[in-house]
Amino acid sequence: MDAGDQFADPSVVAAYARRPPIPAPVLDRLIGLLPSTPRNVLDAGCGTGAVAAALAPVVDRVDAVDPSAAMIAEGRRRSAGTPNIDWIHATMEDAVLRPPYGLIACAGSLHWMDLAVVLPRFASVLASGGTMAVLFQREVEQPWTAGLRALTMRYSTNRDAHRYGMFQRLAEAGDFEVRGQYESQPVPHVQPVDDYIESIHSRSGCSRERMSSASQAAFDREARALLERYVVNRCLPLRIIGQMMWGRPGRNNPRASPPSRS
Repeated sequence: MDAGDQFADPSVVAAYARRPPIPAPVLDRLIGLLPSTPRNVLDAGCGTGAVAAALAPVVDRVDAVDPSAAMIAEGRRRSAGTPNIDWIHATMEDAVLRPPYGLIACAGSLHWMDLAVVLPRFASVLASGGTMAVLFQREVEQPWTAGLRALTMRYSTNRDAHRYGMFQRLAEAGDFEVRGQYESQPVPHVQPVDDYIESIHSRSGCSRERMSSASQAAFDREARALLERYVVNRCLPLRIIGQMMWGRPGRNNPRASPPSRS
């Protein structure tokens, strides 16, 4: 079973909202990449739709694609009353799309996709003046970071290699042209310890459905003991950095793209 399948677990979807948000300066930069036309966006691997919700007010349409039906359902629930988000339950490799897109956004999702398929596909649906952007957020290292990382790896149900380092992989790919990069200044973010621990259960390898009851209880207990010594005013003081790289996927991959919807 692919580790990405865990994002369909109800507990992962429920905990997703406790993840630190993408810093506003990164979202502002993302909006700044939009061309004057077309004002249609593809949110590839949308999760519960944080990026789609941020873009919807300034675009004509967002096609939000995710392979997790539970993520799509939660995103639809959160965006009730936002008519220009089209929620699409499908893998990015197979989704039926409505190009052209002025912007393709991949927020913490591209490492779960088959680049040999999706990069040429993105090239085929991106408008001539459009841009593809890859973005994510990360925490600034804190005194507890190393200990928590070791603890998480000890209890993680994943035993395969994690697929990270997407910026480097894209920069080295022959079918992606990097046109810019941005990293925000650290943004303060405070969070109660229990919410922070629950956010860890929204990550691959820490799904409550995949961990035994004993492992869940032990992990939560040990994580709380580690983190509580750093609490200030009942919350953990975090700092979040957003990163983004943008450019254009190339057209030199001969693999055929799945059909688009006209």
